[in-house]
Amino acid sequence: MRALKTLVIGMAVLIVVGLTVVVITAIKRTGDGGAPVAAKGAAFGDVQVAIPAGARVETTTVDGGRLVVTLVQSDGSRRTMVVDLATGKRLGMIRFVPSPPTP
Repeated sequence: MRALKTLVIGMAVLIVVGLTVVVITAIKRTGDGGAPVAAKGAAFGDVQVAIPAGARVETTTVDGGRLVVTLVQSDGSRRTMVVDLATGKRLGMIRFVPSPPTP
């Protein structure tokens, strides 16, 4: 009977310790959330990102701390622009062109 009582008390202590670890971990993770730099308050201010003349924004997508913008040119062609969300700087522009015919 004494061994059972010791076992129950030991398991209760383990449950309390485990629950404490879970609660502390949850509190730490919600504190800063592991969020991207721009969302943590490291704002870069107002940024103007130039797009080609006559182009319009068709779609925007956020992926891995980057903003991916699909632009439609006045001639109907499309370009994809990538902007870093942490700094607001344009990382590059991808222009899609038809490949030459193969003989």
